[in-house]
Amino acid sequence: MKGYRNLVATLVLCTAIGIASVSCGSECVGEISVGGKTYTAKSKNPEDAKRFTCNKYCLDTDAECEAMYGIWRDSPAGKAAGQPPKMRALSEDKKLLDCVTVKCANKCLADAAAGKVPLKLSCK
Repeated sequence: MKGYRNLVATLVLCTAIGIASVSCGSECVGEISVGGKTYTAKSKNPEDAKRFTCNKYCLDTDAECEAMYGIWRDSPAGKAAGQPPKMRALSEDKKLLDCVTVKCANKCLADAAAGKVPLKLSCK
């Protein structure tokens, strides 16, 4: 009987800890507001939330990536892909993906750290 009570107590404790860890999991939201537009992204990891926010910002605002997208869209590969919108084109062209998610995003993160890009982060 005592072993049974210990087993039940252990199960109750594990269940409570599991519920607490699920309900207490934090979510972070990154936000960049410039020129009347707001770019936001969410992640449980604060660094990912900032990077994903920069990715969205870069996709919409980076002139170099925009030019690269235009060249790719008009290329035989872009035409064969049906000249997709920029977001879908990222999955079609690695250079464009790297332009947005590596080159521009790294600059965005560095500029945010220096106070040049208004990147806000809130975690709950």
